[in-house]
Amino acid sequence: MNLIHFTKRRCGAFILLGVLTYCFVYAMAFIQLYSKDHPYIVASEWIFANVPKGSRISSPHWDDKVPVGIPGKDTAIYQMNGREYELPVYERDTPQMIEMIVRRIAASDYLTFATPRAADSIPRIPNEYPNTTALLRLLWGEKLGFSLAYATKNRPSFLGFTFNDDLADESFSVYDHPKVVVFKNEERLAPEQILERIVNVALYEPLPTMNEMLLMDRGGWVPSRSLWRPEWTSYLMALGVAVVLGLSALTLVGRGFKRLPDCGIGLCVVIGVLGTALIAWACSFLKLVPLTRSGGSFVILLVVVLALLKLLLRECTRRRIASALRSHGFGAIAAVCIGAIVVVVMRSSDATLVDPSESVEAAYLSYLVRNEDSLPVDLFQPDQRLPVAFADRFALGWLLKIIGTPMETVVNTSFVVLGAMLAGALYTVLVTILVRSRPALVGVLILIIPLVYGVHIAREATNKPIVAKVDQRNLVGNEELAWWISREISATPVLVEACDQEQSVQVAISVRLPSFKDTTSGGRERLCSLDDPEQVFREMMALRLELFVTPSADVALSPTARSRYEKFSSRPDLFALVFDNRRLALFVPSFSRYYPRAVPS
Repeated sequence: MNLIHFTKRRCGAFILLGVLTYCFVYAMAFIQLYSKDHPYIVASEWIFANVPKGSRISSPHWDDKVPVGIPGKDTAIYQMNGREYELPVYERDTPQMIEMIVRRIAASDYLTFATPRAADSIPRIPNEYPNTTALLRLLWGEKLGFSLAYATKNRPSFLGFTFNDDLADESFSVYDHPKVVVFKNEERLAPEQILERIVNVALYEPLPTMNEMLLMDRGGWVPSRSLWRPEWTSYLMALGVAVVLGLSALTLVGRGFKRLPDCGIGLCVVIGVLGTALIAWACSFLKLVPLTRSGGSFVILLVVVLALLKLLLRECTRRRIASALRSHGFGAIAAVCIGAIVVVVMRSSDATLVDPSESVEAAYLSYLVRNEDSLPVDLFQPDQRLPVAFADRFALGWLLKIIGTPMETVVNTSFVVLGAMLAGALYTVLVTILVRSRPALVGVLILIIPLVYGVHIAREATNKPIVAKVDQRNLVGNEELAWWISREISATPVLVEACDQEQSVQVAISVRLPSFKDTTSGGRERLCSLDDPEQVFREMMALRLELFVTPSADVALSPTARSRYEKFSSRPDLFALVFDNRRLALFVPSFSRYYPRAVPS
């Protein structure tokens, strides 16, 4: 007892001592860096000893070059000084720039990276640098014919303790002790071969992530064999946010359910998610907070802070919440988790439970995750606003945007939230009927599966495809395109409408994908008035548009449309023609995730 009492009294002192000890050890470890040769010197000694004279060495621009001159050795023995030996990786990611970089890489004997700046910056914005990001990942994954021949870095160390700061901010990990990396050209691939691998990067997965590239000290990279699946992170984040919002709702409005046996603790998960989304929508509608990820995070933080303040200021609220959590807290949270797990298992075993290629659910979720308009339009009737019946999908899309859910896992993650909400509401209902929590948990486990399928069937009944009133010739062409997309496209991208006015809406309706209609900035009209492939390519990249549907040259009603079809077809470096039935043509830009799959029909 005396030891426990002493520990409690000295707890603050122990914490302070631990912090000071850590700071002292790290400071001494960092000071040791200055007693060693700089990595540029170490790497240069290795290069002079192992790289033959006359070798061609290329490196990124806007960075230092290695080797550097050391006593008795001069860099003039290598071909490395001049613009032709620089890789302009920070320039705009255009096809012309990538071709220039690829030509210089193919002609090089060695590639040197004096710092990790390129690998630590470009992959952070893959939408702006899709090809350059692919190039770097392929290079570090040793899929471009280059092997990682050498890497060196001085890491802070003291008394046997070493601090790996490879992932730290540049001010801590680069200036004094950057990691120098040297790649050797082993296979001598032609520029066309390297470019083909960059364009079709998906075929060469798995490849190292940005953090794996920064941590790599030697070649022969192999993918990590972690049992953890990346999509599980999104599932846990979605479930955690739903539970937090449910507890916040229990604190703020739970008094209205105090007559229920569980004080509405399960039902509050539904109220928390939908209510917070409604607050975010109202703030956006009133121009107070934008409907963006940061704006949504602010709204969630505001709701949680208000709940905490009410807990701190009102003793009756604390007693009510404590009583509810003691009696039904475990049961309600267990029910929510059971609902999420069951639905994930159902989804993994039955993909038709919402198949992205067959249902409009994925189209709306994809659209609403990207949406920043407080009054979004109906995808299949762009002249009308989204019906109120889609409020639940609006809330799901908003929540998935907040937690940063990748587009490829949007549907599955939405099912996690949906399962948690249904199970929470079902728990409250069963507790009210059965009074005790244990039978309620068993009831949730038994009833959640038919309940989810019931919701799915009800939604499918309200999502019947719209039949467009067009002549038979166009309808056949659209149906062929719809069939091709449902077979070849695995997710739901944004679709550019056919630019001939007669077919604009019908194409989007028939393929059951979101259409692109930008009435404020005239984006569709601007794209449809262009026939220069490079201009259209840049506009589509800026607008994040992955498919372009246009009439074929045989049926195009305008000279611009005919010219566009012919010019697109002649620029395979920018666009791939993946479908053409002599009525409609579908082009995929090279930055699109679907470009590697582009095989002319």
